[in-house]
Amino acid sequence: MASTNIKGIIFDKDGTLYDYVQVWAPVINNAVKTIFISLNIEHSEKATSQLYEIIGIDNNYNIYKDGIVFNHHKVVRAFFKLLGFCFRYKVNPFSFYKMMQKLLLRPADMIKEQLDLIDFKPVQDLMDRLKKNNIKIGIVTNDTTASARVCFKMMGITDDIEFLRSKESNCRKKPNPEAIKQFCNAFNLKPEEVAVVGDATSDMDFAKNGSCGYIIGLMTGNKDREGLIKHGAHIIYDDIKCLNNDKRIFSGD
Repeated sequence: MASTNIKGIIFDKDGTLYDYVQVWAPVINNAVKTIFISLNIEHSEKATSQLYEIIGIDNNYNIYKDGIVFNHHKVVRAFFKLLGFCFRYKVNPFSFYKMMQKLLLRPADMIKEQLDLIDFKPVQDLMDRLKKNNIKIGIVTNDTTASARVCFKMMGITDDIEFLRSKESNCRKKPNPEAIKQFCNAFNLKPEEVAVVGDATSDMDFAKNGSCGYIIGLMTGNKDREGLIKHGAHIIYDDIKCLNNDKRIFSGD
């Protein structure tokens, strides 16, 4: 790993700026209950456990790292997992998929409720410190622009974000490095001057594909430490607060 000074940093959103499970477990629990009732699926413990495992988080905050919510980029695999569940429990796949989309892709109100319970002062302090060190701040997320901006507002970091690429942005999605190239072009940076912070292996691949100088994995997503290292993380931290002690990022302090 080169020792070039970091002049720009790109964060993922969900699972990076906040703990994914803490926010999403109640949302998923509500979604699973609604799906079983609305589609008249036999509400057995086995069926419920299987659906939680497919999605990736259960009602006891347990994580299944191969779940759909942690692997947005593996669309085909997710489709076959859901299809298998539908055949097993005699559910209309179209109705099931449509309801899953409605409950998991746009749960804005429930997400707001969960975010409201979190103290974002450490994230605000980190962003302030990055700006004081003239480090450009970007977010690259699979979320929609509107939803991302609502989250930034609730976190109190709206004015700190200088670059945003979301679901609707005109660039290829992670792990394709196009957003990294756009970030570098926007601020006249070299990839080796950019750090990427994320919680998923796709974030690590994204950074590696973009030849970024510093790749940071966080344990606030699916907690797959081995996977993060295998996919290129230079360092692993428990959560975003730990970045405040990173001497590579804050070498100018």
